[in-house]
Amino acid sequence: MTDRLLISRVGPRHLRVAGELDMASSPALAEELRGLVGSGEGPVILELADLTFLDSTGLRVLIDAAQKLGESGDLVLRNPTRAATEVLEIAGVVKAASNLVIERDD
Repeated sequence: MTDRLLISRVGPRHLRVAGELDMASSPALAEELRGLVGSGEGPVILELADLTFLDSTGLRVLIDAAQKLGESGDLVLRNPTRAATEVLEIAGVVKAASNLVIERDD
């Protein structure tokens, strides 16, 4: 965790990420995801409803995690904020990793 990013465990392969995911904070999320990616099969879920900022280093962490999961499961980005969704769409992240999925509870 950094001052600008809060990562909390919701379940065995489920994290809530709040705050700013940028160059300073992305290593903390990358470390958490490394542990989850190697912890079994099935999806890894990131709750992003409280993510206020996402930059290219944060995108790289998400793409890397999805690629490392490979065929063992999806990286599910649940309820990303409008700002995060715009960055994800502009960057074409879903196309960059076929097992990266955006879900909404609406």
